[in-house]
Amino acid sequence: MTDTRSGYTQAARARKEIGVSGAQLAALAEAKVRWAAAPEDKDAAIWYARRLGYVGRYRDAIDVLSEARRGERKIGTTS
Repeated sequence: MTDTRSGYTQAARARKEIGVSGAQLAALAEAKVRWAAAPEDKDAAIWYARRLGYVGRYRDAIDVLSEARRGERKIGTTS
């Protein structure tokens, strides 16, 4: 839904309030793609988890690291 006074969508306003930039979201999306393409790559899992943490998604970051450590892969459940 667009706020006609400011032109921001509610999601954009929420990102701004918590300090998440579009660049951070783009980096998060890229990290997710890299880990999805190579689930055995521990570096990819670490960077994905770091990017999740940077945007405040700490529980998801812990889940990604736990899955990577166990060799599990639930990439579709952590967006």
